[in-house]
Amino acid sequence: MKKQIVKMTMLMLAVMCITACSNPKAAEGIELDIDRSDDSDMTDAVDIEHTQGYEEVSVNEEIDDNLFIQADIKVPREDVGVYKTNLKQFDCDQLKDILFDDPDNVTVSEDGEYISGDSVLLSFDGCLGFQKSSDIGYIDLLYSYAENHNELSFSDLEFETIDEAVDMANDILSKMDLGCSFNDPQVYSFSINELKDLQTEIETDEDYSGMIEAKNLVGKEFGNESGYYYLEYTFDLEGIDVFGSGDKAEFTGDFDGPNTANKMSITVSISENGIEEISIDGAVEKEELTEKDQIIGYDKIKGSIQDYYADEILTCECMYNNFDLMYMPILDADSFTSVTLTPVWKCDYVIDFDGEEYEMTMYINAVNGDIL
Repeated sequence: MKKQIVKMTMLMLAVMCITACSNPKAAEGIELDIDRSDDSDMTDAVDIEHTQGYEEVSVNEEIDDNLFIQADIKVPREDVGVYKTNLKQFDCDQLKDILFDDPDNVTVSEDGEYISGDSVLLSFDGCLGFQKSSDIGYIDLLYSYAENHNELSFSDLEFETIDEAVDMANDILSKMDLGCSFNDPQVYSFSINELKDLQTEIETDEDYSGMIEAKNLVGKEFGNESGYYYLEYTFDLEGIDVFGSGDKAEFTGDFDGPNTANKMSITVSISENGIEEISIDGAVEKEELTEKDQIIGYDKIKGSIQDYYADEILTCECMYNNFDLMYMPILDADSFTSVTLTPVWKCDYVIDFDGEEYEMTMYINAVNGDIL
């Protein structure tokens, strides 16, 4: 359903762009940062260089009316693996001994929650959530506010350094037997004074103040005075990034096409009391290589994009400006837990409609060229 909603949104924007000829501004053309060449030079707009392990393609080409590609693309020369696996089924009986302060006094609810005092652990099909106390929910809110307002900090806190916090988190995660490797985390820090400043800001922000009052969070005390680290992890497989928290969930292919599993991501929060929170999404079991395939190059990527717009008349300029190879976890058609980790091209592009820029992403199966 999420996939269908996103596709419908994309379709609506495309229709706006296609029918924009009735709009005088759209008919004038929108200026994008495109190095246009005359027609005689356009055939020389694709340069290919063979380097160790890659075919590096530099593109500056108008491939159809108002449809441009301006990007550097690195295409692996060796075949890339396709992997079968399943969404991770976490062993909470084992993890309770690692995460709870008093594992001998943990009870399991009818809903499968592991509970000890104010601490809760729950897992389901690739997802895991642990909170040492309910206080962390308020800290999460302040963190989200800081992220949205570009007020994140990256400094060591008094109770331990960033490196020590990373070592603590990595030690816990390494005991979970996760499929795929997690990358080095992005680490943010919040001292107690920074948290108090954020608290003042959010309570006086008209977009948040009503919610803060409704939830009785005005002047709420913090769980400790040491501050918090937030660690955000992504995954990779054989040195190639896996679809994660920083990637747009936009799918422009057929509505009845393959469905993706959740983005793979981990967030860990740490204070002087240890691990305060762990949130894991989209995790998989150890993967099994099923085949190796040649990755499609620029010509087939361009062909897939051209085919997508073949029946459309673009009146807005559309520029594809970034191409990255990544793995996409795709759910098997007859299962909610069986996953195929498939190489895809992540194709970022910009549509400028009536003076407004829309940054979007298309995902193309890097083996067969199908658009997801």
